[in-house]
Amino acid sequence: MSNVSRSVCVTTSNRSDSNGSYNGAFGPRFFLISLLTACAPYQTQPPDIDLERVHRSGAHRLAFDPAGKRLASGGFHGEVRVWSVEDGAAITTLSGHQDAVRGLAWLDDEHLISADRSGRILLRQLSSARVVSSVQLVAVSNMALSPDHSWLLVTGGTRLYKLALSSLQTLAQRDVGSRLLSVAVSHGTGRVALSSRDGDWWKKPQSTWAR
Repeated sequence: MSNVSRSVCVTTSNRSDSNGSYNGAFGPRFFLISLLTACAPYQTQPPDIDLERVHRSGAHRLAFDPAGKRLASGGFHGEVRVWSVEDGAAITTLSGHQDAVRGLAWLDDEHLISADRSGRILLRQLSSARVVSSVQLVAVSNMALSPDHSWLLVTGGTRLYKLALSSLQTLAQRDVGSRLLSVAVSHGTGRVALSSRDGDWWKKPQSTWAR
């Protein structure tokens, strides 16, 4: 395992292959660290909580709730779990995905969005575990919420999708001609950044991407 005192932000053990059969960058253990001095090789505060075996083959996505009191994690085999930040207790486990989780985001304190590699996206109410809405795309590699949480950008294959919240209906989509890996939306300017497998990345107003 990496030495926590010399870690960069969140650290875990060993490496993973493309099939997730080894403990990877988000291996079966993750840490909750309350204060980080910087991403630099010097002493940082030890983790408040050290959770082992949170997911088989590791937690591939993590997301704090708006209040920072709960942490959602998504596994390689599709399970989504929610944890207490205060003591690390498991709050709930959600089923519904059969493939690696590729996106996690809190719409609000009660609703969690999850997406898996096969393209299945679910919006669930946590108190009841009820699926509020769902959609099936061709694939999902990443996703990002808009600043006002009224829409969601999703990358899958070479396509960028803009989905309405909370219905998950497709508002627009665009083929960028290159396999997309990740997407981010600026909450300050509304601009969108995309990266692709061929090493390119772009940033533009969101209105020029998904229409």
